[in-house]
Amino acid sequence: MTAQPEPAPDSWLHRLPEVRESGDRRATLPLVSLLLRGTATCHAEGAAARRPPDDEMLEYETLEDVADALCVLEDPRCEQPLEAALLDVSGPWTLRAAALRVLSCLPCDDPPPLRVAGWLRDADGLVRAHAAGFLGPRDEEWLAALVRDPVPEVRRAAAEALVGATRTPALVGALRHALRDPDAIVRETACRAALFDEPVGVTYDLLHLLDDPDGDVRCGVYDALEDYPCASVLLALADARSGTDGALAAATLDLLVARVGAALRAATGGAARRILRWATPARWLLEEEFGVLAVGAPPLAAALAAPDADARTAFGGLADARPAARPPVDVGAARRVLADADVPAGAHRDLLVSRDWSAAGNAGLTVLAAAAQARLWSERHGVAVALLDLARSGVPGASDALLALTEDAEPVVRRVALHALTHAREPRVVPPALAALADDRARAIAGDAALAAVASLAPRAVAERAILAELTGDGHDRDGLRLGAVHLAERSGLTAAAPALAALVSREIVGGPSVHVAALRALRTLHPSRAAAPQLDLAHLEGVDHLDVQAELGAWDWHGPRYG
Repeated sequence: MTAQPEPAPDSWLHRLPEVRESGDRRATLPLVSLLLRGTATCHAEGAAARRPPDDEMLEYETLEDVADALCVLEDPRCEQPLEAALLDVSGPWTLRAAALRVLSCLPCDDPPPLRVAGWLRDADGLVRAHAAGFLGPRDEEWLAALVRDPVPEVRRAAAEALVGATRTPALVGALRHALRDPDAIVRETACRAALFDEPVGVTYDLLHLLDDPDGDVRCGVYDALEDYPCASVLLALADARSGTDGALAAATLDLLVARVGAALRAATGGAARRILRWATPARWLLEEEFGVLAVGAPPLAAALAAPDADARTAFGGLADARPAARPPVDVGAARRVLADADVPAGAHRDLLVSRDWSAAGNAGLTVLAAAAQARLWSERHGVAVALLDLARSGVPGASDALLALTEDAEPVVRRVALHALTHAREPRVVPPALAALADDRARAIAGDAALAAVASLAPRAVAERAILAELTGDGHDRDGLRLGAVHLAERSGLTAAAPALAALVSREIVGGPSVHVAALRALRTLHPSRAAAPQLDLAHLEGVDHLDVQAELGAWDWHGPRYG
């Protein structure tokens, strides 16, 4: 059979929709070549030439289409030439901006910190934007500064980094600044950051964006407000139902009303009465339009009839849900596909994550060991998932391969490897888990899996020390681990954690009330008699317009002004 010739580079331009649909990586190098076409001319004409002649440059729309296709392909062969083009400040801005967009979609390992630090101080905006993409929760000062950068691309990258880093006063302030940014992409990204945290003051900033002129921003607002069960949000969404995004506002309102109903069904009599007091501003809405507070409505009737004696909430925590059945992997086919750099990224991930490797044996272990050397961390992430199947089926060496991945350069891979070893009940996971908790860069992403591993498999004294360390750290939960530590303290019956939990409850709310609510629930579980529970002053929570806070205060028999 005669081999088919490779398409000419220019012909890929006519097949861009097909490339995006199929993920055909044979297009990668020709498309990169087309994207960079004309840069040699720019260099030859000197640094003052900001762009090559029109007949050598791709038109702007075509350049954007090519960049879109390369984003879909996620091919590591893009990284070197596109980063070189981005860092060449004499090149055309549109080309460098397209290169930045493609690089932000590549799941490659981060560059060394010293190199990132140099980029952050660069005079060129696109270089700073590239650096901002590698910042995390511990880079508070840089994020707070870059979200005010004059270059929109820098502010967009900084807002993206804020998605997982809004748990200190300075970063909450940066998030609020981003929600008011003149650039719509920055505002939309900031809405996604608010979705993962619930800073109480940010609620009102989001409400102001319900009338934003940009449709994507409004969609981001509605997505974020789904996690804000506040009376003020209910009223604002009710008003927004008549606007241009009325259907989306109505659907978001339905979700929040459902949360009110669920809270009432789970509430004791005292907590239910407090919820009714909390809902007073929106009572007409909940009663007349949704029937949630109507006399005789099931949620309300059940709540008011509930006894006050048992107010504890069950914690599902880290239940290991059984995954749906997956088809078994064909080891021979997997070897060929994973070794082929032109195969679409989705096919690699499908083989690693969506196939059952438990019967692959030593042959499968050999294939996965080779795939663990992949440049893309997304593929190494899939290797860790597949290795869990082999570890569970008792294949010798599977746990050793997972242990090696707990030292991976990418925290996401370390997280999955730690999680897999915990499920495989491998006690050797404890030292790398403790190392991840001590690593500032890894703990923000892998810390929850590391803490769960220590709590599950370490000696009792070691596990207690690790949990207490997370509960009693500095006042700012930059890494988002405190909520998990509260849950683990409750699940393990760690009564020694009571003073730390009481201290958490008494703190000012910065990143949202979830830790306060969880700590109160944990204290009720650890000290159900109340007489042995620490004495708490809950007055600072009284005015928080948040359903979970008010329900929890009612469960503590808090008779503040809101109780009535």
